[in-house]
Amino acid sequence: MNLTLKVWRQEGPTETGHIETHEAKDIPAEASFLEMLDIVNERIIIDGGEPIQFDHDCREGICGACSLTINGVPHSKDTGITTCQVHMRRYRDGDTIWIEPFRARAFPIVKDLVVDRTAFDRIIGSGGYISVRTGSAPDANATPFWTNVGLRGGIASVTTYDRNVLLDAVLKGDIHPGRVFTKRFKLDDVQKAYEAMDQREAIKSLLIIE
Repeated sequence: MNLTLKVWRQEGPTETGHIETHEAKDIPAEASFLEMLDIVNERIIIDGGEPIQFDHDCREGICGACSLTINGVPHSKDTGITTCQVHMRRYRDGDTIWIEPFRARAFPIVKDLVVDRTAFDRIIGSGGYISVRTGSAPDANATPFWTNVGLRGGIASVTTYDRNVLLDAVLKGDIHPGRVFTKRFKLDDVQKAYEAMDQREAIKSLLIIE
């Protein structure tokens, strides 16, 4: 499908931001929203442009780091899911999608769609909570044969320890949060690909099959 993206771009916390238009062409319906942004970013990079910076981590609907506002609604109009759980099959060919960062004084913009979540991380780190009921797991003993056993998760603050370094690196352009695959390897060099990630030389290694 072909889409038009209206994306918020902002060079830094003190800079004036603006909406920038990008064409997202030939996007698979099976792609997630973040994968769609990955595809757009790869094309921007090939054309010599600056990729769209956005935050992400687990991409499994657990951490909540993918803090985007989609068409004016945090994470999207669908309730109970995060941005990374939104799939492009929810949209129609020719749609225009507005993508902005979270709009809250507690989450100042770092760059483009990346916001500083330090305030939220402090709440999580101190064992804080909010008063909104989110439900609880049913009593396993109330269900015969343990058919209701499940695994549940919550937001994980995995970058707090390195927050100052990461934010500084983003602002200096040393790292690009919008890029997932930062190094490419041939399939025969798969060991080198894993070593690059292990030694923090690559965020993710992309294997090229020729």
